[in-house]
Amino acid sequence: MNYAVKECTRLGDRFAIIDVKVDGDRLASIELFRNKIVSSESVQLKYSAAYFPYLNTELSYVYDDKDDNSFTILSPGNEQIARDLETAREKAKNDRAKANTAKTKADSLKRKADKIDPTDPTKAQADTDAKTAQTDFENLDKTATQSEQAATALAQQSASPKKFGGLTNLSRNQVKRKIDEMGIQLTPCAAMAGVYAAVDNARGVWKAPANVGLTAVSSVNMTITNDDQKDMNIDATAGKSINAIRPFIGKGVLVWGARTLDGNSNEWRYINVRRFFNMVEESIKKSTYWAVFEANDVNTWTKVRAMIENYLILKWKDGALAGAKPDDAFFVRVGLGQTMSPLDVLEGRMIIEVGLAAVRPAEFIILKFSHKMQTS
Repeated sequence: MNYAVKECTRLGDRFAIIDVKVDGDRLASIELFRNKIVSSESVQLKYSAAYFPYLNTELSYVYDDKDDNSFTILSPGNEQIARDLETAREKAKNDRAKANTAKTKADSLKRKADKIDPTDPTKAQADTDAKTAQTDFENLDKTATQSEQAATALAQQSASPKKFGGLTNLSRNQVKRKIDEMGIQLTPCAAMAGVYAAVDNARGVWKAPANVGLTAVSSVNMTITNDDQKDMNIDATAGKSINAIRPFIGKGVLVWGARTLDGNSNEWRYINVRRFFNMVEESIKKSTYWAVFEANDVNTWTKVRAMIENYLILKWKDGALAGAKPDDAFFVRVGLGQTMSPLDVLEGRMIIEVGLAAVRPAEFIILKFSHKMQTS
């Protein structure tokens, strides 16, 4: 866990999604997690976010129906996993059948060629046909082997040690029904990775990945109330915020938090702010590679500044930056006397300074009501 956060800090372009392990009750789980997360100069919590609790899903187990009257339970998933495994096995079976047919043909032509006298004019053609058939077999055999390995790898990848055997008292259909009834509990990180991707695609990185329903999640294994979430939002000592996943009547299970682990930081408290800066930093860094070894003069600085400003204006129009006009939303500075000294220019450094007014989520909606006296 700490290694993942440390690596995200080192690279500066990654974001870690961390599960809070359910260990006892809510308070014990959160306290254990906060004690294990270490914050230092090399491990900055603004590059990660934590989620709690575990999720009870509607996903069903996939199983391998063995011929030896037993069932091997495969990894959690939906019917797509079973279809993929079945397709892979069917392909391997067909490829092997083609290879076997080609081998029979190759062996037959080889025997036929061997029987022909070397002085016979048809000997050369027979040898060529036999060699071609052997090559075809070897290619098909290689394809079949690859298909078999792919099917085996898929089965091993999803295999679980759980087994149902001794089906004397239960029919196979009854066992299948019991397997389908087994609930699958997942940690939240995989679901949250999907939420991040979906929100990025639909709205943008600058939209907080929260107030979003989770597909195929029926409930959570620990219900969290508003009072419970107060302690999760901010750790008074270290500021290690934990995002809640909560069920709401009529709405389903929603992600109800968008904070990084750096909960005491006003600048980097929100996930979307940190990830938006990550995106902008990487985009600008990669788009300015062309300027390497260009003349470090006002012409290059003007081009670089114009390019970055055009990019940020697009983001402002998309709603990623706060401000009534571009000047209120961002600034880009580059040049001698602004971001660079004469020594910087002599030593080949072009320093660009970018300031962004990132939008922040309305985390708390506060409504104020008052009586208005009748005026007419």
